[in-house]
Amino acid sequence: MTIGQMIQADITIHAFFLTFAYPLIIEAKRRDLMAILFIVVAVFILFYINKLTNALCVQKEIPEERQPKVFRTINVLITILLISSYVDILLKSL
Repeated sequence: MTIGQMIQADITIHAFFLTFAYPLIIEAKRRDLMAILFIVVAVFILFYINKLTNALCVQKEIPEERQPKVFRTINVLITILLISSYVDILLKSL
């Protein structure tokens, strides 16, 4: 996977989230439904980010011993982003 393809995939993820998932989550009046929808979207995003991270590790030939650190760092940062997004959506729905 080239850098251009990874950028295109990243743009696709953001377009999906902004077009479909975000409005559905905002419109969910019940918090439990909102949480379930957000968890489903978050799992999809984490899976896809890990797929892109793997492609990055292969393309840049990152050594095997450094790859867990790369994955851990990216997963922690994406998780922080997802949690802050959930809090933002939760506050907007009040």
